[in-house]
Amino acid sequence: MGRGGLTLHKSLLFAALLATTALTPARAEAGPVAFLAGVINAATGLAGGVLAATGAVGAWSAGFAVGQFLTGTFIGKALVSLAASALVSALTPQPRMLAPSEQFNTFSQPLSYHERVYGTVKKGGVMGFRSGIVDHKRHWTVTVAAHPTEGPVAHWLDLREVETDGGGAVLTEPLTDHMSIRTYTGAGGQAADPELLAQFDRITPAHDFAGHSYAALWAKKPPQDKALEIYTQGREPSYAPVWRGWNAIFDPRTGVYGWSDNWALVFAHELSVVWGLPVDWDRVAEEANICDEVVTDRDGHSRARYTYNHALTSDQSFADALATFLGAANGMIWQRTDGVVDFYAGRWMEPELTLTADSLFSLSFTDGDFGLSPVTEYVVNYREPKNGYVETPSAGFVLDAQAAQNTQELAIYSIDSHNQALRVAKPLGLARRARRKVKAAIGLALYEVIGGRGAGLAHRFVKLAHPMLGPDPVAFEVSALRMGAQGGAGEIELIESAAGYWSFDAATEEPEPPAYNSDEVSEDDPVVPVAGLTGVVVDGTGGVAQIKWAWDAVDASLSPVLRIRQSGEAWSEVVLTSGAVEHIQSGLIDGATYEAQIRARTSGYRVGQWSDQVSVQAVANTAAPDAHSSFALSVSGGDVTVSFTAGPLGPYQLTRILRADYTAGYSGSFDIADAALVQAEHGLPGAVDQWVDTAPAAGMHAYWLIPVNASGVVGPVSGPETIETF
Repeated sequence: MGRGGLTLHKSLLFAALLATTALTPARAEAGPVAFLAGVINAATGLAGGVLAATGAVGAWSAGFAVGQFLTGTFIGKALVSLAASALVSALTPQPRMLAPSEQFNTFSQPLSYHERVYGTVKKGGVMGFRSGIVDHKRHWTVTVAAHPTEGPVAHWLDLREVETDGGGAVLTEPLTDHMSIRTYTGAGGQAADPELLAQFDRITPAHDFAGHSYAALWAKKPPQDKALEIYTQGREPSYAPVWRGWNAIFDPRTGVYGWSDNWALVFAHELSVVWGLPVDWDRVAEEANICDEVVTDRDGHSRARYTYNHALTSDQSFADALATFLGAANGMIWQRTDGVVDFYAGRWMEPELTLTADSLFSLSFTDGDFGLSPVTEYVVNYREPKNGYVETPSAGFVLDAQAAQNTQELAIYSIDSHNQALRVAKPLGLARRARRKVKAAIGLALYEVIGGRGAGLAHRFVKLAHPMLGPDPVAFEVSALRMGAQGGAGEIELIESAAGYWSFDAATEEPEPPAYNSDEVSEDDPVVPVAGLTGVVVDGTGGVAQIKWAWDAVDASLSPVLRIRQSGEAWSEVVLTSGAVEHIQSGLIDGATYEAQIRARTSGYRVGQWSDQVSVQAVANTAAPDAHSSFALSVSGGDVTVSFTAGPLGPYQLTRILRADYTAGYSGSFDIADAALVQAEHGLPGAVDQWVDTAPAAGMHAYWLIPVNASGVVGPVSGPETIETF
């Protein structure tokens, strides 16, 4: 058996994400008063604050004092309470919140982030190992999660689901006999993959990826004429399985650790295990029951009220992670005065506390979103299992059907059902258009809000009695609450609310989902090929090689997929927006040949055939050099001196000197087609130069000069100049 071709990415064979001792929740005990240190901006939502920590990631500093705060990008105050209604801007699509489809890739890099997976997601991961071709096979591993998990539900290679047998052999045509997938869940005693052990000397039993969930794969090299038929990319496919995540989620109701997608249980795990924050497990049990309540969708199907299904990375801040959790269940989080972090899943809670003008001061009242172009509809981009687990827009929750349509999208990729997306969108949208919003300074009543609802619980909803509101108290949601610096007055933000904001009748309030299954594969509905692919070198780039690939427009329902490569290298794909008809490829090697093909893709990830391959040579300097400003010949002792002056401007690098030889006394025409290159003379623009042609044979000689730039682009030809030697 052959051995070799091995590449080990040592930095990816990292230690376990968490020490095993950190996985045992402890009941919260009273401790020093501490507050969530975060950064929030009322206009743009959650900014990049993280928890002040020492030791383990996110662990509380024992010396954290009341009034201490972080200085953030916009403002920095000690945040003690935050609700999802304050995070609408943070839930709009942004690069920092990776869309599900962006997690389908398999990638290799020298330093990679730890990933933690909750619930059920479709995702790729990092290559911890990748070999060359050994015995006609390439071997590699994909780390799905940096912790133990429940394991795979379905295997996906590129855009197709495949079946495997008990040994990992892929049984789905045309990959039968060409692929193998062996999966590992990071369970205790996990051993190294036996096929890798048998194939590579440098793989030892120590390469067991202990505590990590991963897949070991191999792909057989196909016949050249079958490469695109067997592998859709012409090379080994990306592995992006549907995988059930962390299986050490503690359920205080049963005392059992296991897999769960219950929003409250997963949130408590994230807070306590990942960020080192104390939680009250009796309270977690209460919220877990809320999340497990059975609700009915518009089609009459039953499901749990709030689940969480998402993958997070170790480079994400606490603030970013928090946004994904609060958004998924319209939740609220706060810091109790005993230091414990507590939270509510979204629901109406009858107000038990009334704030008065004596409790608040420096009040400012604003209306909701009723400006010149108010948001009239909210659409949630969520993770839809029926649509290949990709980010999928929900139907819109309409706030105003009469006004000109203005849709705002919320990116809540931790939701995996249309019903939950709409259930969350309703109170978020109504909060945005609430009749009144209040921002005020608050004194000692802050402690009543944060811990006065029996057992030290916060009031998520309060009533406000104030002359500006009329004779009767009005119900408000507490959207944010901050401590004042140095023990001064705090700040509270309130949004008018009502029980009706939080009720949800799916039969009448959940619109029909978009028809994301409308383009299922059918024999009579192929994806139309993309025609007219061309590639041209881009002029005037200042010495940077670029190629513009262009093609004929495709139907608006399709997205062009362009794959490009340097000749002989691996393909890379670029998925372009619908309507795109060109793509500029940059960062090219001057003089290298690049190849491209294109096809169309539907929103359901059905693809057409690749176009014919187009090849273009990259050229960094497209401008031709100037013609020579002088050109003369002289003879001495049988040697010919070629004297010239290069053109004064342009990207000049060298002069090609060509010579054609004729018989003595020749008086006919002189044709450059008769000439051969005798010298490539390097020089500078405008420089006087000469070259001695040593002792050419006796006869008549014709010379031509061709200026050339650094990319091989030629300028005007000078000549012929003739001279006779004896």
